Amino acid sequence: MKNKSQIIFLSLIIILTLLTTTVAADTTLSFKAPSGDTEKSEAAKKIESMMEIIKSEYYKDVEDEELIEGAIRGMLETLDPHSTYFSQEEFTEFMNDISGEIVGIGVQIEKRDDGITVISPIEGTPAYKAGLKTGDKIVEVDGVDISGYAVDKAANLIKGKEGTTVDIGIRREGTAGIIYYEFVREVIKINPVKYEIKEDNIGFIRITDFNSNTSANVAKAVEAFKAQNVKGAIIDLRGNPGGLLDEVVEACKLLISEGPIVKIQVKNEIVETYYSDLEEAPFKLVVLTNGGSASASEIMAGAIKDSNTGIIVGEKTYGKGTVQSTMRIQGGGGVKLTIANYLTPSGFSLDGVGITPDIEVSANANSAAEHAPIKGDRSIKSGLIGLDVLGVQQRLSALGYNVSNHDGVFGGMTRTAVLAFQKDNNLKQDASIDQDDIKVLDSKLQEKQNSTDLQLETAIQELKKMLP
Repeated sequence: MKNKSQIIFLSLIIILTLLTTTVAADTTLSFKAPSGDTEKSEAAKKIESMMEIIKSEYYKDVEDEELIEGAIRGMLETLDPHSTYFSQEEFTEFMNDISGEIVGIGVQIEKRDDGITVISPIEGTPAYKAGLKTGDKIVEVDGVDISGYAVDKAANLIKGKEGTTVDIGIRREGTAGIIYYEFVREVIKINPVKYEIKEDNIGFIRITDFNSNTSANVAKAVEAFKAQNVKGAIIDLRGNPGGLLDEVVEACKLLISEGPIVKIQVKNEIVETYYSDLEEAPFKLVVLTNGGSASASEIMAGAIKDSNTGIIVGEKTYGKGTVQSTMRIQGGGGVKLTIANYLTPSGFSLDGVGITPDIEVSANANSAAEHAPIKGDRSIKSGLIGLDVLGVQQRLSALGYNVSNHDGVFGGMTRTAVLAFQKDNNLKQDASIDQDDIKVLDSKLQEKQNSTDLQLETAIQELKKMLP
């Protein structure tokens, strides 16, 4: 088992797999018996024996280096989705990625359910602008079926030179067939933190990634809020795929009072606990999360919740609770190896589970699907009673029209609201809802839902309740 000094020495990284380019490694390794032994270990003998069989019986010539590299990659792949072998070039690029600069289309991916799965598009990137979503399965790259590919192999096709194009085919739950996108690859510089002060002197911090710049920018936000006497703040971690352990710990030290932030566990033993020594938390907090909130962002959410500094609003988090260490290896290259799992301050292990919000709010909670259906098989007008009347009342009310009684009865108040809606949208003012009216009604409701952040609105209301 790794001792505490080893854990501290290693560069601990909590990160979902980034798009990295896979190239042929020129790495020569030799198998050695443990120090002090004069004979080769049984494992080394077995591997060398298999190499000799392949070299003598395989129908093509194979170099030792190819077999050794393949064996190493295979060993890492049998462990978990986050343990990876890197060639020298790959290792350099990986370290550049976590520094806050990515070259590609700007999407975090992972191998899940036998497919290359989008964990989160990075805000402001080509993938984000095009509308890629958490859970999308990337199945084609430039016409190549990558359904069975490992993450690194898929990434090798997706990435390329700046300014070149790549065609991506994805499958999305609830949508038939493959959806195709054309992206122009670009250098993506991640701005990890944005902040502002909203109405009622409420602070808002959006953290998109925990790269090497995050904690310093969170510190700027905290100082700006203090200068304006902000008492409550919202931390938006939606779509945040994670990042560096040190960065999330340092950011938490700015936000939560004295006590544990995260516990690192190896083989059921807590080997390291990171603490905040802040005398008092500067703000009451509400954390926004969704299914794209993973890893380091889950550490922050868990620390804020368990320290009673704030609550969580939104959707259940992704559920990545393991710690990776990056290490250079002899001959060049390196590995990213899962060496531990982490627990929230209360001892909760979220790996594969995620964190359930204190208040659950779906992003589309005000969509037409949440209201009573309108079949449109009849003209809906004064005197009628039914679910379709209720659906009209709910939609008009959501759009701001005065329909206080959602009773499914088309009375005088509903008639007045319908006439107002028809006038505002240049529809025939006949006080009845027909097919054309239904289309506009649902279209306007969708526009409102897209422009209204219901999760944020809920967070603001909940934060107000927490403030004196």
